[in-house]
Amino acid sequence: MYNPIIENENISLKNLIIFLKLIFRKIIKIPLLATLLLTLYFTFLKTPSYSAKVSFYTDYKKASESSLFTPFIGVITGDESLNFSIEDYITSDKFLKEISLKTYNVHGEEQTLVELWSKDFNKIFSVNPLDFIKKVDNQYMLNKNLSIDEKKLAYTKKKLKNSISHKEERLTNLHTITVTIRRDAFLPEQIANAVYSSTISYSSEITNTKAIEKRNFINERVNQVKKDLENFENEMIYFLNKNKNLDSPNLLIQKNRIQRNITLQTQLLANLSDQLEISKIDAKDSTSSIFLLDAPSVSSSKSGISPLRAIILVFVFVFVLSFIFECYINRKELFIFES
Repeated sequence: MYNPIIENENISLKNLIIFLKLIFRKIIKIPLLATLLLTLYFTFLKTPSYSAKVSFYTDYKKASESSLFTPFIGVITGDESLNFSIEDYITSDKFLKEISLKTYNVHGEEQTLVELWSKDFNKIFSVNPLDFIKKVDNQYMLNKNLSIDEKKLAYTKKKLKNSISHKEERLTNLHTITVTIRRDAFLPEQIANAVYSSTISYSSEITNTKAIEKRNFINERVNQVKKDLENFENEMIYFLNKNKNLDSPNLLIQKNRIQRNITLQTQLLANLSDQLEISKIDAKDSTSSIFLLDAPSVSSSKSGISPLRAIILVFVFVFVLSFIFECYINRKELFIFES
């Protein structure tokens, strides 16, 4: 039984202090038990996780050369830049398969992630009930027609995808990729290096592919413009041979029209030739539009929340919850109001 804290809208400080002392003694066992269980979990059950991160800038664009025909050529050849989403790439099947099949140095042995992680791909039992439910669900949803190797690869890709997180600062185009792995303190840095190298390679690949397509298209345009220029020049030769005297205004206008076409095609050919040379250089350009800020490195501390912080948070949360529950079930005794 508790003495009322609030009676007829009057607060009794004495009863409040007594209530707090009594309830503290009554419910303190619950948060202490919770913190003890959490301490045992961190000490004996929780597997340590380690992380490594790499950060880099993207979307560097060079200024294109300007000329009279720059807008026209831009329409013909398309935008010089070719952007892609880092987030989409690191979650793609192409990327996950590449990183999973790449070899890493694990305790002096060269192993792929498939060899390292897929040993437990068909095991369902887990002490953690959430992990157990996830494994049962994954096994149920898995395509039964897959071979053992395909199942192992699928398991590894899914685990790798869950181990990688990506953060982007849209204002500065700064990307940070974090790799978190359980048990092994050195594997995250190797995977982070592989992630960065793969991103660089893919960026260069699509840039060079675009440049090759552009070069081929401009080359076709150059050949076509040469033919058009030659036709106009032949037309001018024929016109001049046929008309020795150009006293007629009509003949002068016809000559000027042909000359304008010749001039236009000559200028266009000159500009396209310049663009063709640039596209040839770009097609063989190995530089990347991605610039490293922080090289892949292992974090100096373990990944996840610290045990001390977790214990304090759990203690406070359980204590407050127990306090609210105790107040609720004894509300009629603690808060008395006249009807």
